[in-house]
Amino acid sequence: VQGLKDLLGFADMNYKFRLAADLDLSSEPNLYIPYFAGEFDGNNHTVSNLNINISFAAEIGLFGNNKGSVKNVGVVDVNVTGGGYVGGLVGYNLEKVENSYAAGNVSGVGVIGGLVGWNYGTVENSYAIGDVSGVGDNVGGLVGKNYGTINDSYASCNVSGRYEAGGLVGYNWRTVENSYAAGNVSGVGVIGGLLGDNYNYGTVVNSYTISYVSGEEYVGGLVGYNHYGMVKYAYAAGRVNGSSNVGGLIGYNVMGTIISSFWDINTTGQTRSSGGTGKTTDEMKNKTTFTSAGWDFTNIWDIWDGRTYP
Repeated sequence: VQGLKDLLGFADMNYKFRLAADLDLSSEPNLYIPYFAGEFDGNNHTVSNLNINISFAAEIGLFGNNKGSVKNVGVVDVNVTGGGYVGGLVGYNLEKVENSYAAGNVSGVGVIGGLVGWNYGTVENSYAIGDVSGVGDNVGGLVGKNYGTINDSYASCNVSGRYEAGGLVGYNWRTVENSYAAGNVSGVGVIGGLLGDNYNYGTVVNSYTISYVSGEEYVGGLVGYNHYGMVKYAYAAGRVNGSSNVGGLIGYNVMGTIISSFWDINTTGQTRSSGGTGKTTDEMKNKTTFTSAGWDFTNIWDIWDGRTYP
């Protein structure tokens, strides 16, 4: 634990650190690294019992503000509460998080993610499990607000927020590829099983969600509000409930592009969507449904034909 504390004295991008053993922070409440700009390699170890309760502060996580590289680490038994920009691993990410995960409970006011609160950089091969909640906006199972890139990642979280809540990302401005969400998502407005708000040239490719999604307005199985964004090779199969602008795949679409994407009309309970194609459960478990739409089952997708979803 002392080695982790020593990181508080380093800000140079040239330093590299490697975790030599699992760490237990149960005796160190509110210990976190507010700013990091080097390379942190968890060496496939875990940091357990991360307990932070600083409800008035922003940029909260094991690393509050990351301007370097955080990789190969898991944070487990997480209980993190902050004001804004809160994540189980990183509160505010400007560079890279890869091969990492967070498991536990993350909460705050706004821009809350199970792994990363606000992402301006890259999140790859990572995931989050647990409960993520915010009393404000931009709440996501993996990332609260994404202005960067998310690849090959997933979230299996119960997510609750007010506006712009998503099983994977609350508010998406850029690119999400080869990712999925599974869990329950609830809020008032702009709610999506994968993304709450996919805004202004955001891209979603090779992704899916089996989240239960519940809200009032702009509620979609995959994306709540798609504004000039692109959704391609994606599907939704979780239950979707809402009052207005509700869709099995997309709740509301403004000048966006939906390509080769589907939703299950039986399991979502929705016969409409602002984009995409509705299919029965049997059709959603038929490989031909997807191959005929150009999906790649050689390098990206797999299916037990007739029995599972892709």
